[in-house]
Amino acid sequence: MTNTKQVVTDTGNASTMRGILQSIAIARIRCREFARLRKSDEAQQALARARELYAELLSTADLENPVHRSIVRNRRVDLGMMVAEVESCRLKCEVDKVRRARRKAGA
Repeated sequence: MTNTKQVVTDTGNASTMRGILQSIAIARIRCREFARLRKSDEAQQALARARELYAELLSTADLENPVHRSIVRNRRVDLGMMVAEVESCRLKCEVDKVRRARRKAGA
């Protein structure tokens, strides 16, 4: 049995995808760090950047390629986790504001 599929290598596309994936990873790290520090505005900015990069990844990836589909799917999962982290951070900040207001009103 022989492999009859044509292999097309486009190093420009690969380097572009690699750069996008690295930028998404950096945005994910920044988002997680800002969420941990309860800096919700900065975390939302990092999330917005990651969403832009994900859209760029979708336009760059060859969705007929199973490896590219897997990469896109994994980054979509990462994006969902980032959304959850940012929302959790925002809610924690809101709770902190309410607690401070109660303490201030009670004192």
